[in-house]
Amino acid sequence: MYLLADLDFYIQAFDNRYCNNSLRILSSKHILVINKDMINYIETKIPEEQKERFQSFIIELSDNNKHEPCDSIKVSDFLNTCKSFFNQSKHQFLIPITNSNSPIFTQTDFHNLINLKSTCRFEQNIIEVIMNNTIQLTYSNFSNNNEIDFLIEKVLALPKHIKQAFFFNREADDKFLTKLQGNKIIYYTLLDSRNQDIEKCKEFRKEQSSILGGNFELYTTRKRTVLHERCFFIGDLCISFDNSFNNININEPSWNMYITYKKDNYNNWIKGKELDKNFKKVNIS
Repeated sequence: MYLLADLDFYIQAFDNRYCNNSLRILSSKHILVINKDMINYIETKIPEEQKERFQSFIIELSDNNKHEPCDSIKVSDFLNTCKSFFNQSKHQFLIPITNSNSPIFTQTDFHNLINLKSTCRFEQNIIEVIMNNTIQLTYSNFSNNNEIDFLIEKVLALPKHIKQAFFFNREADDKFLTKLQGNKIIYYTLLDSRNQDIEKCKEFRKEQSSILGGNFELYTTRKRTVLHERCFFIGDLCISFDNSFNNININEPSWNMYITYKKDNYNNWIKGKELDKNFKKVNIS
């Protein structure tokens, strides 16, 4: 991820009077949007005893290439130049982030803004993904099905934009698909002569194309060793389950949900699956 933090976020991270979650996030493996103008300003605002630590932090960013060039961002016009940088950026996971009760960044300016001060437990789940790259949840974390839907929607709101979604599911079902309506959806599923034959898959393809539009593609395989997971990817963000999509509800007390994000997550996950070789596209006449 690329993190676009406001100036106070950095200042709080290097001030012991504040919670250290800001520093935990800055010290993660994510790329930080920061430049010399910002660094000079932050250094004047942090306590004297923290300046050496801050300088070491900046050196580490440079040595590990963990910063994104952003010379267009100016402290003197911070909000507007950040908005311009955000709007022009092509990074799918450019995440504006703050840690303030009165932030300069707002949801109006940045639709996927993350605020560490949020008291919403589902937003805190997203923050945990940013800090630790993963979170595991179970049916017991939810009081009703609306809460499950709300969390999924929060996760899908994290990217700056969605180019396409990749589904890998043993059973072809429509759960979660409408939440991605308007985006290209590529769906991989398993053919099973007992439960799911090619005619059923063609019907599923036809129905979903009608509902979702022409951006829906379906691919099938008969190789159970190739596809046994139930998950979907938005870039390197993955939501996976250990039960059928249709069983992800509070009346089915036997499932876990895993939300993960890490660099090259998708490419590493599909290694060895040989999608072009093992899956065949389902066409409808």
